[in-house]
Amino acid sequence: MFNIIKISPGISYYKNVTTIKGIMDAKGLITAEANVKSFDYARQIRLDAVKKDRRKFINENFERPYEGLGVDSFLVVPPESDSVPLEQFIRYKQQLNESGGFVFLNANLFTGLEKNPFSSSVRFTNVNFGFPYNVIVEEKIKLPEGVKVELPEDKVLVSNDNNIQAVRQVRFEGGELTVLNRFTQTTTLVTADAYKGMKEFYKEMTDMLNEQIVLKLPN
Repeated sequence: MFNIIKISPGISYYKNVTTIKGIMDAKGLITAEANVKSFDYARQIRLDAVKKDRRKFINENFERPYEGLGVDSFLVVPPESDSVPLEQFIRYKQQLNESGGFVFLNANLFTGLEKNPFSSSVRFTNVNFGFPYNVIVEEKIKLPEGVKVELPEDKVLVSNDNNIQAVRQVRFEGGELTVLNRFTQTTTLVTADAYKGMKEFYKEMTDMLNEQIVLKLPN
């Protein structure tokens, strides 16, 4: 006989902490390096995926969701123990779309939150996430001299039950653009009657994270 084991919030998370450092040239080409540290459930899931199909893992997590982005190199540091995170080092280039001297930067990189996963208008069964989430991405991009930045407002979204929070902060100081995206979700099970609220929150959240930053290139 099998017993159902409930994964309780606060014990272990699907946790990724990503730092990105890069530089953009005067034509909107970003050359950057990213370091992803995966803990707990993210550690095991990603380690298994890399072992199974390395190329597919790179494409699904670091290329396909992001227009104009191509990975130049990818390195995984296998953890020596269960308490050590899985580290992934990525070097990539991304060509931003340009129009009339402006380029448009979508800084929602490597969060896994590019699209609203809830597309159905009605759901008759519960949504089981399996585990709580903690995703943090900090991106620092050095911009060319003379570029002008239209900064979007900082935003914090919190679900009605306080179980989900999303934060987006943008700064431009000393010629460097800094973007912080943070997502936490402590609930692991959403009932069918709460599906509509969950869908609406995820839509608002992905729209916020995908809001483009407008950059006016120097003449």
